[in-house]
Amino acid sequence: MEGRKHSNRSLSLMMILLMMGTLWFGLMPQRAYAVDVAIDATNFPDANFRAHVEDYDLDSDGVLSQAEADAVTSMDVQGESIADLTGIEYFTQLRELECGDNELTALDLSGNPQLAILYCYLNELTALDLSGNPQLAYFYCAANQLTALDVSDNLQLIDLSCGENMLTELDVSSNSQLQYLECVDNKLTELDVSNNPWLMELNCSRNLLTHLDLSNNDRLWDLYCYGQQGPPAIALDDGQHYVIDMAQAFPAIDVTKVESIDNRPGYTYDLETHRIIIDKSEGTAGSQVYYYDVEDPWPISNVIDVSFDWTLRYQVDFQVNGGSPVDLQLVAPDGILVEPVAPVKEGFTFSGWYTDTALTNAFDFNTEINKNWTLYAKWTAVEKDKEDAPGTVKKATSPNTGDTTPWMVVFWAMVASTLLMLLTNGRKVFPGKKENRIIR
Repeated sequence: MEGRKHSNRSLSLMMILLMMGTLWFGLMPQRAYAVDVAIDATNFPDANFRAHVEDYDLDSDGVLSQAEADAVTSMDVQGESIADLTGIEYFTQLRELECGDNELTALDLSGNPQLAILYCYLNELTALDLSGNPQLAYFYCAANQLTALDVSDNLQLIDLSCGENMLTELDVSSNSQLQYLECVDNKLTELDVSNNPWLMELNCSRNLLTHLDLSNNDRLWDLYCYGQQGPPAIALDDGQHYVIDMAQAFPAIDVTKVESIDNRPGYTYDLETHRIIIDKSEGTAGSQVYYYDVEDPWPISNVIDVSFDWTLRYQVDFQVNGGSPVDLQLVAPDGILVEPVAPVKEGFTFSGWYTDTALTNAFDFNTEINKNWTLYAKWTAVEKDKEDAPGTVKKATSPNTGDTTPWMVVFWAMVASTLLMLLTNGRKVFPGKKENRIIR
């Protein structure tokens, strides 16, 4: 009997262990594709890619076995006119993929978590999701049509090349291991590399950057940051020259770091006032370049050059002569001034804008503006009623008619009633009776 009980306990224990093993196996991470895959148009729709995959079919049975797929850790399909890489997900052990110079418009690499090196340059990609590739260290996606790029999940990234796209922003703040960054020919207006202390080479040429801070990048040894296109600037007429105030034209930059401008006739730069002085012979529009110190911690100073277009504007000021303020206007040559909303002034009526302090020449708003103007507000005092004059008190009037007679009648009736009450000491008197016939 004891033996049977022991045998039952052993059998129960074996069943429990078997169930636990089954459960453990079920919870283990499984490969997405544990079966053989036919090398056909269903699994590999692109004929050119399918022909490449056939090279991995070592036994030539028309099937990609799991062992054959796992043996592929590096794949080079560059320049093979491939438009679709569907089927790449079967190669789960892939570490390096070179698929540049093809016709790809989309690329799904979510099934390749081991990927560390990716070349996908010279394609037609408009978007790319790299959130499933945490091991990615070397990434080259230049010459595509990317408008956005998220590398925040790629913490191992060392080398990033994303030039010749259409990026308006690039966040590399999560990539603290980054050593090489190339982002030329995009539309970046800002680039923050303060969280990339290992950065050794930076090429951010031909963007829209107006300044760059490299004070935290003390390992940087190579910088290319030429050909930036800045926003347009406005030049004003100071009477003798046209002047660009750098602080007003480029409020995002520290003007003290502007070292110089392109040295050519007709232009000078005043380091003390940070103004560009332009000879009037240069016309009313043009272009210029300024050179900005990026504060490279290396002894050799590095600067970026920023090109910008400038146009002349004439300034029109409004002297309101005690009225509410009116903003100045900047008007292009031969332009027409927009008539502002009339100012207000207590006790006065606005009578128009004049070109002289004597207020004798009214300004015509159809005048073409070809110089700076100052316009002066003219006011006319409001005539007051004599009754409104200081020290004058108005008579009380009826709310509806203005006639004072009804109010006077009411007033004297109330006075008479009060006197009667006082004389009779509050007693009621019948009309026509003598005073001794008063009823209490």
